Amino acid sequence: MKTNTDCTIIHADGSTTYVPACMWQDVEAIEVKKYGAENADSAAIYIADTSITVEKGDSIAKGTETDLHNALLITSVSYKNYSASLNHIQIGAK
Repeated sequence: MKTNTDCTIIHADGSTTYVPACMWQDVEAIEVKKYGAENADSAAIYIADTSITVEKGDSIAKGTETDLHNALLITSVSYKNYSASLNHIQIGAK
């Protein structure tokens, strides 16, 4: 799997897990509603190491950042256990 950065998972209990290689894809968007526009930015993150524990409600940040103000909230986690060369974790965050 191609990677473009490292990241840190900040678990709900306050512990952290450093991930040295992941694929981070930012999505910048605005959601237009009846009474104005809202920020709808999100990110799709792919991690090749499926032994890492990630849960909805944890936070994730690029690099070694552990400050929750700069982290995104993990809203979806999907473990893709296809085969040894294709295994990965797909994370959605906002």
